[in-house]
Amino acid sequence: MASWLNLQPMKCRGWLAPSERPFAEQKNMILPSWIAAHHGHTALAAQDAAAVEAAAASAFVVITATGRPGIISQHYATAPFLRAKYRANMGGEDEFGPAFESAAVMVDKKPINFAIAHPTRIRFLDPIFFAHNLGIDLLLGFTFKPGLHPFPAFMAEQILTEWETLFNVDVDALLQPLPQP
Repeated sequence: MASWLNLQPMKCRGWLAPSERPFAEQKNMILPSWIAAHHGHTALAAQDAAAVEAAAASAFVVITATGRPGIISQHYATAPFLRAKYRANMGGEDEFGPAFESAAVMVDKKPINFAIAHPTRIRFLDPIFFAHNLGIDLLLGFTFKPGLHPFPAFMAEQILTEWETLFNVDVDALLQPLPQP
């Protein structure tokens, strides 16, 4: 069973709002816990250093994607993270921090996506970023009851249709299984 760790507080108005408090004050990350449990995983509270360090010590790989420079060095002991076979940074900053030598984290602590031969092309990220921006508009324009609310299907379809037209791509064709050898 894998563990999920959410180190980033989410700011929003009742849509996915687990916390607007600083890192040290975060409690009961209900939404990430529910999502993790739904997929057969265990969510860990970021402020429970012993649990996070135990999970890191037994992990095959530790991947960060918090957007918070140095967060691992700032809040956790280094040794448990060094027990994982691999450490990778997916954030835009060095999220492992000064307690980790560059060689201890894949691609010298740089975001791994930008070190691979063919990083994810921005054209594939554009629809996701556009949906994020529309999500903010939804939060600002409407009042949602606390809880999980799916992104409106009609908006997702519109984004996808515009993207397919712009890049002359048929997503249905891309999603077809590859022929077996």
